[in-house]
Amino acid sequence: MRERTYRFGTQDGTELYVYEWLPDTAPTGILHVVHGMCETAERYRRFANAACDAGWLVLAHDQRGHGRTAPTPQDLGHLGPDGFQRMLDDIRQLQLAIGQTHPHLPRIILGHSMGSFLVRWYASQFGRDLAGVVLSGTGQPARLALRAGALFAYWKMRTDGAAARSPLLTKLLFGSYNRAFRPTRTPFDWLSGDSDEVNQYLEHPFCGQPFSNEAYYQFYQGLLKATHRRTLQSIPKHLPLLIFAGDRDPVGGYGRGIRRFTRQLDSAGLEQVSVKLYPGGRHEMLNETNRDLVTKDILNWLAIQRAAWPTPNRPKKHV
Repeated sequence: MRERTYRFGTQDGTELYVYEWLPDTAPTGILHVVHGMCETAERYRRFANAACDAGWLVLAHDQRGHGRTAPTPQDLGHLGPDGFQRMLDDIRQLQLAIGQTHPHLPRIILGHSMGSFLVRWYASQFGRDLAGVVLSGTGQPARLALRAGALFAYWKMRTDGAAARSPLLTKLLFGSYNRAFRPTRTPFDWLSGDSDEVNQYLEHPFCGQPFSNEAYYQFYQGLLKATHRRTLQSIPKHLPLLIFAGDRDPVGGYGRGIRRFTRQLDSAGLEQVSVKLYPGGRHEMLNETNRDLVTKDILNWLAIQRAAWPTPNRPKKHV
């Protein structure tokens, strides 16, 4: 595997920091990773190495307010005006750029946690361009809870300022996540059953910083759009989807939210939905104790989608 990094200029002048991992031979597909809240694309290097061995070119960018895209450490967790929409626009611009460079290769997007909701929203608008979508650590939260979170974040934004940080907002979103794992060692035991992985998250300078009031407001508003029935109904019916999660992931409602989500996808008429729910797994299955099995399962699914992608001489069917 070869690694290169570069800055990618967006339409509004923001420069995204992009990681690109390339196989040692000519790539046979493009896998675009969209990371989650309060982390960095750099954390997907190990998974990228395995995907490169299977022939995939892996692309991952630090999203706005994250990693090396954030201008300063103080900007971590602050997305800027209309941040959630702009994160979606960033994915589109990167997809167009990589599509121009490799026009005949199948492109698949993998979104984790917050990234999974962005990818669902993206697929509802641009899914016809993709060979598949992979959703990690996703869920289907109650819309009433999302509306309440948005209202509270808006009030904090108006009273304390857009860039201010509210411990109450952070507690509202994450406060209950560790309860199922008592007695807990750290505030992030819910991420993985592998204590070394949790330690690495805690020690990483780009991980764990709370969102700003404005970013939380945009996050809740974005999830309301991404989880809306019309959004799911707008995803192309023939687009292959892989959903994988741990059955002890609080974001997925300990499996209940995943099942509710898949029922809604079925009601929306999606025809190629695969689900992998791993017993005992927590939020970050790519960093879990059984991550080798999880990685193997994902790569097997990716290989199937790559084989089904039409060649340049056989145009893709309109879906």
